[in-house]
Amino acid sequence: MSTNSIKSFLLLGLLTGLILLIGNLLGGTTGLVIALVLAVGINGYSYWYSDKIVLASTGASEV
Repeated sequence: MSTNSIKSFLLLGLLTGLILLIGNLLGGTTGLVIALVLAVGINGYSYWYSDKIVLASTGASEV
């Protein structure tokens, strides 16, 4: 596994932990479950579509 992949998984793990912590603080067990579903959705989208998000935000076009 490359260093970039490890960094990506670490960042996504930290984001998941932060979302779960906030969900637990705001809603207890129910908030934790909702936060888990939200975190999985956000992280999945970010992992598979991050390249397209960056290219679109910078206005890049295919040459």
